[in-house]
Amino acid sequence: MKGVWQRISAEPAVVTGAVVASINVVAAFGVWMPTPEQLAAINTALAAIFALLVRTTVHHKYGTPVELRRARSRQARKPTSPRRETEPV
Repeated sequence: MKGVWQRISAEPAVVTGAVVASINVVAAFGVWMPTPEQLAAINTALAAIFALLVRTTVHHKYGTPVELRRARSRQARKPTSPRRETEPV
């Protein structure tokens, strides 16, 4: 269970977006039939709640910092072997 929570907390925007999208798909296919005003109110409330959740999760104190890879310098590359004259161009 700890592994699942770590994955969810590592990507809170994806999880909350999936929840909102699922609710809208269920409403779009007629499984659940709220009025347009009700669906708009639910989407607004979920967006506000999930924005706070994502903000607290990705805050520098709680979230996992993003580590960017450095691009390799061009000098570090090995020179390519010279082409033989018999190879087609």
